[in-house]
Amino acid sequence: MFESIFLATAFIGSSLAAGFDLKTTEIPDKIPHVMIAIALILYGVQ
Repeated sequence: MFESIFLATAFIGSSLAAGFDLKTTEIPDKIPHVMIAIALILYGVQ
């Protein structure tokens, strides 16, 4: 179950980063920070 959440987080975060990169050629710092925070929280729960 956690594997699918990790994959969904990676896919959604990467998709958001790609969309921002296409529009502004810059990725906001919040996206990777949120992805890392979710991964650490899920890893701690697992």
